[in-house]
Amino acid sequence: PPNAAAAAADAGWAPAFDAARRSAEAGLGGAPQVARLAWAAAHPYLWDWDVVVVAAIVAVGTLRGKRLLPKAAPPGVEVLALVGLATVFSARGYYEGGVVGAPPAGAADAPFWATAVKPWALPFDELVALCFGGSYAALARAAAVFAAVDFLQSVSVCSAFEAEDGVSWSADRELFAQGVASVASGAFRGGPCGASLSRSMLARLTGATSQVAGLVHGVAAVLMLPYAGAIAKTPKAALAAVVLAAVGPGVARPAAVLNLKGGDAAVAWFTAGLSVVADPTAGFLGGLAAAAAASLLGRTRKSEKRA
Repeated sequence: PPNAAAAAADAGWAPAFDAARRSAEAGLGGAPQVARLAWAAAHPYLWDWDVVVVAAIVAVGTLRGKRLLPKAAPPGVEVLALVGLATVFSARGYYEGGVVGAPPAGAADAPFWATAVKPWALPFDELVALCFGGSYAALARAAAVFAAVDFLQSVSVCSAFEAEDGVSWSADRELFAQGVASVASGAFRGGPCGASLSRSMLARLTGATSQVAGLVHGVAAVLMLPYAGAIAKTPKAALAAVVLAAVGPGVARPAAVLNLKGGDAAVAWFTAGLSVVADPTAGFLGGLAAAAAASLLGRTRKSEKRA
């Protein structure tokens, strides 16, 4: 809210926000978000209740609504129904929170192939000058770290599906696919591609059973672009609630992490905490360092016992 700073000061939260700001300046970019989340949770009287009600109904309906539908109903229909009802509710003027909004002007005027650029014709010099001060070394370092973190997401998703659903996967195949997809995306002026745990969990929640779901999603997104205005009034709270319903249970109770013991558990919780208060890149690098330190310590102890 506009008076957030004043209200925070009145409630004695100013020191916490100052500490979060200093943490962000020191490289812990996630600290301000954690502080804002804690402050918002402590001030429910400032919540927009239309947003809360829409989010709660969609989240609970996504998790439990299938039980109310006929067994013949296709998977995910409850999600479409809930988001559709939320959109109608918003379009009728009963919702004042944030909405998706109209697509950018001209977004659907030209076919997607008209925006294609040959990979060797991409403006690398302009990118390096604009984002990395003209240093190709800085570009290479940032790209390597990003690719590593992005691949870690792929490993996390594949490992989760292998553990829970028995879906086999190949690290070589995933890394190759990630690279090819990123090059193809760049040729069409898009960003790098990678796996997403939230999207994967949401796909499974709505009935996806194979990698074909990604292909169907991409084709559907392209074909439906001219009709994107239909979701202009869709509440962002409804979409966020669907994502939370898909990943929330796993985040609230991470079974794989809870089953770890000793040094493995310490490394896992350290990585998770650093990812929250800093960023995923810092969490990834810090987790690798912690794992290496734990491994070295374990080997040292074994050597001492043998001696």
